[in-house]
Amino acid sequence: MPYKNGKYYNAAYSYEEAKEYLRLNKQALRALVDGQAKEYTIGSRSVTFLDVDDIERQVAKFTKIVDGYENNTRPTRNVSVVFHDN
Repeated sequence: MPYKNGKYYNAAYSYEEAKEYLRLNKQALRALVDGQAKEYTIGSRSVTFLDVDDIERQVAKFTKIVDGYENNTRPTRNVSVVFHDN
């Protein structure tokens, strides 16, 4: 996620949008897995039980975005140190 003015943000989704998409995808996943629906519509997209893997990826994606907003921490960075004998 980009870093600006001391905070991380997602250029594609606002915090509110990401939370809403996360809620909608979780709702669709729950309905399909519990057998409440054979087909579920999210906005203009219809999904079936065969799309559960795709919905799980969307849930993971929006969970990561929402967590990024809520935790607002810098990602870990790896640093390598090489010692030279002079």
